[in-house]
Formats: sequence, structure tokens, C-alpha cells
Amino acid sequence: MKKTIIMIGGGVQQIKAVKSVQRLGYKILVTDRNPCSPCREYADYFLNFDGNDSTGITQYILNNSKDINICGVFTLTELVVTAAEVASNLGLPGVSVNSAIVCQNKSMSKKFWLKENIPTPKGGVFNNLSKAEEFFREYNEVFVKPIEGFGGIGAGKIKSSKGLKDFFSENNIGKYIVEEICDGPMIDVNGYFDKNGSFNGLGCFEREFITDKIIESHAYYPCQRDDEIIREAYHLTELACRALNISWGPVKSDLVLTKSGLKVFEVAPRLHGPKGTLYLAGMVHDKNHLEFILPLIVGKTLKTNENKMIKKIAAFQIIDHPGSAFKQITGLNIIKDLGYKLLLFKDSLDAVPNNLDSSNVIGYVFAAANSEQELIKKLDKINRFIDYKHG
Repeated sequence: MKKTIIMIGGGVQQIKAVKSVQRLGYKILVTDRNPCSPCREYADYFLNFDGNDSTGITQYILNNSKDINICGVFTLTELVVTAAEVASNLGLPGVSVNSAIVCQNKSMSKKFWLKENIPTPKGGVFNNLSKAEEFFREYNEVFVKPIEGFGGIGAGKIKSSKGLKDFFSENNIGKYIVEEICDGPMIDVNGYFDKNGSFNGLGCFEREFITDKIIESHAYYPCQRDDEIIREAYHLTELACRALNISWGPVKSDLVLTKSGLKVFEVAPRLHGPKGTLYLAGMVHDKNHLEFILPLIVGKTLKTNENKMIKKIAAFQIIDHPGSAFKQITGLNIIKDLGYKLLLFKDSLDAVPNNLDSSNVIGYVFAAANSEQELIKKLDKINRFIDYKHG
């Protein structure tokens, strides 16, 4: 019987993960709370379970063990606790449930890193507004983010004392981290701990954001920074993971390159989301990062740390938002014909939301090249082909 891997979370970006697992000879079982999950038609098996229902997922697998031969579990979403619980319940390779819980809680992670003197933005969760205001006065502007969250949803900069009061008049202060603002490019690491507990870097991405919005505008892979910065990014990722008792499996980190050096924002026992892990890495290497570490997920030993390069650099760029409702996007076929890859979230829009965040993005276009100059020229062409029909 062909072996099957579980993937927790099956949004449109994960379709490429389904195909990657199947390309390496495995079947895939996708779980998602959406009965119309975009992955459903591509997966070998589909479970319409809430992403936090590890008990239900486990019981289904046990009840169908004669027909489904499960050998591993992973997620490319924030559902790392569920993945850890399912792995533990079924005796599959995985991180400890406790480590996954600490990773998902950004406040708990920060406490461990500060205790170990791992560079991370100063701040934390405050019990009352006066404490938060005292912290604000020290920095004159702060960054707030949910203790548990993803994609920058619910996060943002606050630049005035009134803004802080207004924010916490509408939000529970005990569920948000207030921290110093650390300006600089985001350096993201994908890596893994092998079966012996040794850390290995898979690659670094560099992300840029729309000003004052937690929305990715561009990302480049591999990161074009000096080797010293790349080595430090790997080193801090390893330290931050070990501080949370992670020493096996795929890991990712988000770091910011400040004037005083790299600082850790967060780590998780999974790889980064599909845009980097599957699309960009897959355009640069013979195997995308998921394909490369899949043997580890099913309990095997990786035969090599080398992932053959087929292009020098790749990037994605956000599709410009028209700022109004539209019925259709034109020019996408031209972009595909020119060799770009496309990840589209919305092909029409009835109304523009009041607050644009990562959940409102129309899509991204991906390109690869053999030089940074060639890549920049390709990216410059993208938006001249895209237009919107409004009637």
C-alpha cells in the first residue's frame, strides 16, 4: 500500500504542496475546515475537519488505518500545535507538543529568548493600559501584534498615545504584545534539524513590505546579503529554536536586520509559507524546500545537504490593488505566456475593505533569472500588463 502524508491546512497556496508530495511518490491526506477547500480536488484524501481538531483527525486515521498507511504529518500554516499533536498521537516524527505551543504563543517565545539573551525586540504583554503607556513613552511609537496570529493580521504600528488608548479600547490588552519598532528588511530562514539534532540552513529570503501595512510587496530568494549576515541568521535561528527545545524537523524564522544587527521576531516548527518555500525555492532549486526535507518528515535520513540550483535568483511581487471594486483582471494570460508564475487569490472584488491587510491581497507574480539585474527588469514589466474591468 502506498504511504500517505497528512497536510494540516489546505488553502489555495497549498495546492503546490499537494503536488510536491505526490511528485515524490506519496499519497496525501489534506485536512481543512472549508468543505470547498481548493486542495480537495487534488488530494488523494480530504477531511473536512477544523484545523485545531487534532482528536478528530487522529480518530479518523485510526479508524481507517487498514485503508490509509500514514507515515508523516506537516503543515505550512500556523497550525503547528495540531500537527505536533497528531504526530504524537499516531507515533509519527514531530516536535514536542509543548514546544509547538510555546512557538505559537509569541509572548512565551519572547520570554525564553530574553532569558537566553537572544536578540529580539523589547516588549511584552502588559496587564493594564498604564503599563503599556509607560512603555510607549520610552519609544514614542510601538508595534502591536496578537499573541497568536499569522500573516500580519491584527498587527500594526501605533504612533501616538491616543492611538494606543484607542486601540486597546477596542481590543483586549492581554491578548497583544506591545514592543519596540525595529525597522529594517525582514530576513527569513528555512532550515531543519536532522535526526542527530544538527541544524542545517536551507536558505534565506528577504522580504519587503508596503509602508505601514503588514503586507508583503516583494521577496527575493536567495537573500543577496553578505555571507556573514546569512551565517548569523542561521545561527540565531538555531539558538532561538533550541531555547524552545526544538531539535528535530523543519523550522522557520522571521528576523529583522536592524542597524544594530539581526533580531528574532518568531520561529516555528515548520517551513515558511508556500510563496517562499514552494514557489521561490522551487524556481531556484531542482527541488523546492518541502520536497527537499520530505524524507525527514517521514522519518528517513536526508542523503545530502545540497539542493541543486537551476537559477541564480527568484522573486515575487504583489499585484497592484486597484483601490476599487472590479469585475475582472485582464493581462494575466500574457504574464503566464512570458514565463511568469502566478498565485491569484481574487479574480473579482465587490467592495474594497476598510482595512487592507494580508487577507485582502489580490495575488502575486513570480519570476526567476540568472542575475539580479535581469530579475529587476522582469519585475518592472509585470504591472504594465495588468488591468481591471470595472463594469
